Amino acid sequence: MACALTSHSLRESLCRFPYAVCEKSDGERFLLLITAATDDSPRAVLADRSFSLFELSGAISMGGGRAPSTVGAVMAQLVSPAGDTLVDGELVSRPALPPGKAIAGEVPTPVFLVFDAVQVNGTRTADRRLPDRLSAVGTGVRERLRRDDTKRAHAGLPLLPLLVLGKTFCKAPDLHRVLAHVASWPAARAPASPGDVTAAALKLGHGEGGGGAAGGRAAAAAASAAAAGVTEHAGIGRAEVSVYCEGQRVNGNDGLVFTPEAPSYVDLLSMPDKAAPGGAPVQPLLKWKPLLENTVDFLVRLVDAEAAAGGSGAGCTATLFSSAGGRTVEQAATSLTPEQGKALVSVMRAHGKKDLVVECMVDEAAAKGVVRSLAGDHTAAALPADKVTSAALKLAYRRGLFYQRWVIIRLRPDKARANSVLTAVSTMEALADSVTPADVAAAIRQAMRAPQPGAARTA
Repeated sequence: MACALTSHSLRESLCRFPYAVCEKSDGERFLLLITAATDDSPRAVLADRSFSLFELSGAISMGGGRAPSTVGAVMAQLVSPAGDTLVDGELVSRPALPPGKAIAGEVPTPVFLVFDAVQVNGTRTADRRLPDRLSAVGTGVRERLRRDDTKRAHAGLPLLPLLVLGKTFCKAPDLHRVLAHVASWPAARAPASPGDVTAAALKLGHGEGGGGAAGGRAAAAAASAAAAGVTEHAGIGRAEVSVYCEGQRVNGNDGLVFTPEAPSYVDLLSMPDKAAPGGAPVQPLLKWKPLLENTVDFLVRLVDAEAAAGGSGAGCTATLFSSAGGRTVEQAATSLTPEQGKALVSVMRAHGKKDLVVECMVDEAAAKGVVRSLAGDHTAAALPADKVTSAALKLAYRRGLFYQRWVIIRLRPDKARANSVLTAVSTMEALADSVTPADVAAAIRQAMRAPQPGAARTA
């Protein structure tokens, strides 16, 4: 589970151990399973966070007078000739590119960005170090699919319905190489939102129980959110958004991910964000986001949504819950308008749920109000906007206001569980610390010049 990058994790983890960095894509998390070609009916299947399955179905031309084959069989022959392949990644959508920029031509293609591997061609990789896992992705998955893409393009044959690419990783000290590909685009030119990406995934094939029903639920959630004034994601409504551009890749970006090189994929799933008192240092998966892009996935309950829906005026306060060892605990609160309450009720009932995961961001206006009330409007007005925000968030954190001041920005019916208490708290700490990429680079350079005793960092 990824933890937000804080000054503590920067000092105790990122500066002490070898980490790799890649950009954080604004997409939807999926596992891609390509079953063995030796199976009676090889398949290629995407599984989302709730383990709903979406198969890449349909026939595809093979050329040379050969009979068409299924998409699953073609991908299995390329990637899984001897055994199953299971890789972890994100599904994003890509806007049309000019001729020559991509094999896929002018057609916007769903793109699956692989960032880790559980098993490749029957060989388990989940217990290996990150460099070995990424090597298996490169040689066993991406290179084989790239060669097929090239052959099909030259022969004038249709390409596979999913473009599989590997994320670009650099050593943490070289994070400037990743940032060099991040740019600001006008919102009108930006790639599709995560909600649109989910719809694109459903169009690839059929979902468990029927893609139409799943697609309808996703559309209903988006429509309800829009009607309630809940944005699809934090970038909506802004003049510019952050985009990652590298070769064939053009996708929304919302930060950086730092992955430790030593722990296995399995170990990362249960890695705590901090060491126990007197315990050995930990190497958690860390994520960095721009200050106000830091969000937490909380759980809101139907009973609170119904109370808000039946209210008037400003609505009511709803409790937000986090996950803790298979149960939920009160973590924060938000204010719901009647319209938002009705939207939440509609989505929960459509999914047959008594609660719903919602993505929330800290209430920036409320946090700034704390600074202005204590320091005076003239003091706050004299500070640059980013300094006001940073000071406000730090002060709000110290006074415990992060547990009250949250705003719902996106409904997440695709998620079955809220973020853990640890994730929520680390995000709050990250907001208060306001660590920047420049801070990360400077801290790593200093650590490399004067390594700590027992440190495992390598250049």
